[in-house]
Amino acid sequence: QLAAQACSLIGSKSLDSWKTVRKDNLNAALALVGHPDLSAPLLSNLKTVDACPDARVVHLSCKESECGERKFDPMKSLIAGGEITPYGKWPWVVSLSYLNKPICGGVIIGRRWVLTAAHCIKSAAHGRSKVDFSSVPFYFTVTAGKTHISVSGPGTDTGTDQSSLPSGSGGSQGSADPHTLRVAKIFLHPELREIGGRILNWDLALLELDTETPDGSHMTGSGLSRDGLEYSELVQPVCLPNHGEEFSAMSRCYIAGWGLLNDLHYQRVHDLRDSRMLVWSESRCSRSRSKYEAPIDTNSTLCGGFIDSQTPAACEGDSGGPLMCLDSNSGRYKLAGIISQGGSECGTATLNKNRFVRVSTATNWIRGIMGNS
Repeated sequence: QLAAQACSLIGSKSLDSWKTVRKDNLNAALALVGHPDLSAPLLSNLKTVDACPDARVVHLSCKESECGERKFDPMKSLIAGGEITPYGKWPWVVSLSYLNKPICGGVIIGRRWVLTAAHCIKSAAHGRSKVDFSSVPFYFTVTAGKTHISVSGPGTDTGTDQSSLPSGSGGSQGSADPHTLRVAKIFLHPELREIGGRILNWDLALLELDTETPDGSHMTGSGLSRDGLEYSELVQPVCLPNHGEEFSAMSRCYIAGWGLLNDLHYQRVHDLRDSRMLVWSESRCSRSRSKYEAPIDTNSTLCGGFIDSQTPAACEGDSGGPLMCLDSNSGRYKLAGIISQGGSECGTATLNKNRFVRVSTATNWIRGIMGNS
């Protein structure tokens, strides 16, 4: 039972088998407490030890996770001014909030795990771009299973319905909404670098969600399990790509978010919008270059553009959302990228491409964090 919980924690479907194997030179390990409580979350039954008896550890074989699947057929629509997406169309897309205000998108990759853009964390508050907020994860919440969010007036960050978020600026109490969870830990990619005072290479943050209330009791509700989010038609994980996996120009890809309709009127949207995209070659991408885009590490990023050259690109607030591409063999959606960069003319036909973090270059780092946490 504990082995099955471990597979669930790292995003796998279920346990296939387990065995003990010899592992020398362990610096640290997790060991079961003397009398584990099988009704409690797995992590509460583990303790850190310096070595394992006889240098033997448990080796798990987990079955492939159910990911990247939904029941709705894709509909062509646009991010900036596009059509509203139906419930369950993108069940892995989430809204990331800072102090109760939605700031970015994100994507579910496990019951307790969400990926987003690092700049959403580092520059969460307007006018405080030099402040790193990764040390205060409880300032952030993630809302899953919804396509509609409430917004405040123009000129400010969006504000979501206060009744569905933790009370207090620090998110010190449990959420009244079963689909809204506080962030417990934030992991920034170790190669994250700022270039030119604005652009970030390896613009990636992995968020571990909190499933406990301040008194140590476990959150409950229709949207939660003891190990995090409860999967349903409205809440599902997207599939991670294989390490180094490439997505061709023929890939069927989409982005989705709650960003601005355009940057001129600062008009936020209430409902999730999406858009069909193509993976562009670097030569084609350079012909549609944003004035803020330079220089770029093309090994850790990829470029995506719209089929219609007159279609505007993603805007502020869409950052951190996924570039999701359909795998023609499995019929599942894989996470090709995380929205990282656009331009200052979003919402207009003069800018019709975006720069994404290339997730396949970070798959090993992501799985390593998920497996060790």
